Amino acid sequence: MAERQLIAHPTTKQSRSDVSDLMLLGTVTTPDGALALLRQNGDVMRVSVGDTIGAQTVTAIDDAAVYLGHGSAQTVLQMPG
Repeated sequence: MAERQLIAHPTTKQSRSDVSDLMLLGTVTTPDGALALLRQNGDVMRVSVGDTIGAQTVTAIDDAAVYLGHGSAQTVLQMPG
């Protein structure tokens, strides 16, 4: 699985299991697949399906949401507003 790519300089370390402070900034669909921009603790990262964020795996990305899974648990990040 691909690791996430930080787009901004990290200011704090990311928690391994807590995704409560993740914010979805936007999604983009390309011929190669979907990408999402997320912010956590001031860091902006670009993720795609299969990437990991702490203990969570990005399972799907659509026009307005990113789906994260860990075991049988699922978290959905939606666009603010």
